Amino acid sequence: YLTDGTYGLVIFTNDHGFHVGDVLSGTVQTTLTKFQGNAELKGVTATSDGLTVSTGGTISARVLDAEGAAALTGANAGSLIKISGECTEQTTGKYYINGIQLYNSLYSYETPTVGNVYDCTGIFVMYNTYKEILPRQDGDLVPSAVTPTAVITFEDFNIEKGQNTTLAATVA
Repeated sequence: YLTDGTYGLVIFTNDHGFHVGDVLSGTVQTTLTKFQGNAELKGVTATSDGLTVSTGGTISARVLDAEGAAALTGANAGSLIKISGECTEQTTGKYYINGIQLYNSLYSYETPTVGNVYDCTGIFVMYNTYKEILPRQDGDLVPSAVTPTAVITFEDFNIEKGQNTTLAATVA
């Protein structure tokens, strides 16, 4: 995705040569099409005539709570967003954070753990009527809280064969 922070365009080319943070400038000849609600530039690569590529660009992600994530529409497609929330799996292999599906077409992230809370940064897209977020690189999907685990703790004690004792369980 290519974005200026307000709206994005898909660069639809395998092995295009771009990296997160690249800054593109110049004039190139290309085809602009619309596919599943996304505006796509076809045939653009890092070596396209008339295009200058430099590094070091940054765009701040729009931070959204659950209410903000629910309000996203197709008009927000291509925006860089950050959401936090509990990870759910609604069908095998489809994970959701705050109702937005994680999609790995740009970057293959580790399989999230259902029930854990994650901070997820990525490009927001609409796929038909489904809301998706596309993480772009390592660090775009990180746990922000871990599901509590039960831990049994006890003090040292001596017990003879045939005697009983009680252990106390606490939740950490």
